[in-house]
Amino acid sequence: MSNFRANPHEAYKEFKTLTAKLASCLSVEDVQKTSTILKVKTELVNINSRILTEATISVVDQICKSIDLDMKLKQLHEMEEESVEQAWRPETNKCDILSIEGHHLRKQVKMLKKNLEQVSLESAGLQAAITDWRSQIEEQQEELKKTVSSWQNKDKKNNIVTN
Repeated sequence: MSNFRANPHEAYKEFKTLTAKLASCLSVEDVQKTSTILKVKTELVNINSRILTEATISVVDQICKSIDLDMKLKQLHEMEEESVEQAWRPETNKCDILSIEGHHLRKQVKMLKKNLEQVSLESAGLQAAITDWRSQIEEQQEELKKTVSSWQNKDKKNNIVTN
């Protein structure tokens, strides 16, 4: 196989010849036997999947029964109904700036500000170059207009002289 690492085209050619040889050796019976084996394996996978699902469900049921989850949920609902005050809910749209996430966010803000400054400096440099190019283009346009008008004037003089 290491001989083919240097020349992948040779490896591909060898692979094609091997597959052609293998295809000529297979019979319809071999293909049927192989497909039967694959069907059996698929059925086994499905059976294993069902067994695993049933085992998981039974474990979850046992845990619920051992901690008496139904009764605790019932008590919790009763407490909610009896309570006059609103239940506590976590506040949203607030960031704890002393947390790890806050530290990460501060770093991101600092990095974004730095990138913004760099882009602003580049933009200012490009703006100066663009302004310079515009002025050069305007000067060239003025020169072209002068050249065209002087050419037209010379052409008019030549026409007057020749007539």
